Amino acid sequence: SVMLKVFLNEKENELKVGRRIRSETPLTFGIEPVIDKIHLFIGVPIMEELFGNVLNSDMTRDFVCMTMRDVCPDVWNANELSSIDECTNKHLNLPVADGELFDFSGDCQACRVLHAAFAWKNTDHCEHLSFVPLEDKNGNKKCQYSSYISPLELFVENDFISYVAFRKEAGLPDNGFVSCDCDADKRIAQESSNEYVDPCTFC
Repeated sequence: SVMLKVFLNEKENELKVGRRIRSETPLTFGIEPVIDKIHLFIGVPIMEELFGNVLNSDMTRDFVCMTMRDVCPDVWNANELSSIDECTNKHLNLPVADGELFDFSGDCQACRVLHAAFAWKNTDHCEHLSFVPLEDKNGNKKCQYSSYISPLELFVENDFISYVAFRKEAGLPDNGFVSCDCDADKRIAQESSNEYVDPCTFC
């Protein structure tokens, strides 16, 4: 389960906890709705499982480095890399994430895995794969320095009360997720719903 806050036109939208989010067009009186920012909370156990286990593989590291070489050649050259193996070894020597909060905004594997997926479709994220600090078009140097933003800076106490209540209502363990051992190809598309549905029933 996750917790999400969406800010439209600088106003906080309804807090969504765990459930499927419906996409509805509000009455805007001629004002185009703009997503200014999104606050997303994903529990540490989920992040450890995702980046520390599921995506912590040679295949993932190859994807990061092949994306840098083939999609972001300027970044590849700036790092003076001579081979995919050299790149993957550099990536492997980085921590998976940083600190007790499993922060993945800094110089770590998880940040580059995330931004490699972005860069594959949008080269604005290319600089974020670099091992040496490079500015992107907005002057940011992402995946270099951890922001260490505490969830308490983005959510209030009642938000976490709702999060825990949903987790208990859904019968989820304290880590916030259930691992399903099933063939992903057998999953059935879920209809849009605000009801919790056990994902393992779709295996």
